[in-house]
Amino acid sequence: MTKPKRHHYLPESYQKGFWDEQAKKICFIDLQTGTRAATAPRNVGVEKHLYRFDTPVEGVSDTAIENPLLSTLDHRYVTALRKIEGDFNDDDRQSLAIALAFLRFRTPLMFRDVEMRAIDFFLAEIKKNPGKVAQAAAIGVNLDDPAAFMDSTSEIFQVPKDLVLSVFLKSSVDFAFALVAMGWRVYTTDTGKFITSDKPFSAVEGPGLFSSNGVRGSYLIPLSSRLCLEIGACEQPLEFVPLSLDQVREINGIVAYCADKKIFGSHFEELDLALASSELDTPTPKQ
Repeated sequence: MTKPKRHHYLPESYQKGFWDEQAKKICFIDLQTGTRAATAPRNVGVEKHLYRFDTPVEGVSDTAIENPLLSTLDHRYVTALRKIEGDFNDDDRQSLAIALAFLRFRTPLMFRDVEMRAIDFFLAEIKKNPGKVAQAAAIGVNLDDPAAFMDSTSEIFQVPKDLVLSVFLKSSVDFAFALVAMGWRVYTTDTGKFITSDKPFSAVEGPGLFSSNGVRGSYLIPLSSRLCLEIGACEQPLEFVPLSLDQVREINGIVAYCADKKIFGSHFEELDLALASSELDTPTPKQ
């Protein structure tokens, strides 16, 4: 059996909720380089061996996260989403919550965050011991901050990949339990189209249930070009709120502002409007 090498952090099935169905392509803009292209979902939101274990436990494939775990969740996501406005039962809610929890933590941005937190901890332990500080200085290791430390130790130190994957799995499972229990507000549109990004969860300040660094708020998660979920903002198990075109564009601006490197949608017009609404400078393509 061929092992998957190309691992999608934005599942193809998820991207198809935002693509141009007639052209069978999704548009994206790279916020760093200005690159813009329309391509098949298989070509974007993907990295080689992203979820591959370096040293899997006995009896577990090194690509078990990509397949069967994530591929199964991606299928369940599509099935549950199709039913959300109709016969949406408890099993569907659980399937969608689990898939969304993994969608939050499976991105390269979240992996980098885990690595940085691990390095923060490692640096703190070194700085407790004057002898280790002296040894680090003697071999040219910079302890000023995590980025400087990584630059000065790139050839001799790396956060273990399997540690990052373990944190990813545990964080996803824990967050799934929280999602199931929360109120879900689903925004719908028949006039505009929602976009998404390589950071599908956008934090919004407000009277929500989530708290980070003393700031409370909720999360916006685009589900498709027609549906966007807000969690932590209501008490009802599931409620639907139709939005005007201007309100859709306001949400798209938030999504663009919170993106890591790329935004995605069915047409470039929507993406450009989102960038304008986000007050981000429109990136200039490299020559």
